[in-house]
Amino acid sequence: MRGNVGGDFKPLIEVSGKPLVRWVVDALRESESVGEVVVVAGHRSRELEEMFRNVAGVRVVFNQEYALGEMVSSVKVGVQALEVGLHGFLLAFADQPAVKSATIQMLVNTFAIQLLQEFLSCIPRCQHPLVLPVYGGRKGHPVVLSGELVPEILALGPQETLKAVVQRHIDRALLVPVDDPEILEDLDTPEDVARWRERLSRGV
Repeated sequence: MRGNVGGDFKPLIEVSGKPLVRWVVDALRESESVGEVVVVAGHRSRELEEMFRNVAGVRVVFNQEYALGEMVSSVKVGVQALEVGLHGFLLAFADQPAVKSATIQMLVNTFAIQLLQEFLSCIPRCQHPLVLPVYGGRKGHPVVLSGELVPEILALGPQETLKAVVQRHIDRALLVPVDDPEILEDLDTPEDVARWRERLSRGV
């Protein structure tokens, strides 16, 4: 989970009575294409655990190194919590609460269709280990990653980011055009949050 906004803990900032992380998790579950949702917690983890305690299909795991402020440690904890042998997984961030559930569904389904085609064709490895959404010619998030990339992710150094793995395989990425500008937006400042609150109030 990405840091703070104006001193506030970003995942728990409320918009329309719901924390940002809950907006993201709800979109994942509403997509009906994601299996278990793993929420990586660090700061204020007890609040996150309580929030999702009775939510079916959601599991909270704790990143003991969260105080170091390196997002790669949270990514690693999330990856390690995944089911062994999983074909792929979607990585979403708590500061992108407006991404449509339909976008998530399209990305996951695109990856699943690729796997089926490769299975039927007896292709031994994933031809597209990344599925990235594109809007207006620009790549965004969330992204779907093949399980074959897990060893590379776990091998990342503390000063590296997931971007290092993505760039390593970008020429094999499957780019999916989506009608969703929110894949390019994250809420990094109080002004960003205020703009999204305003848009929601206007039903945009």
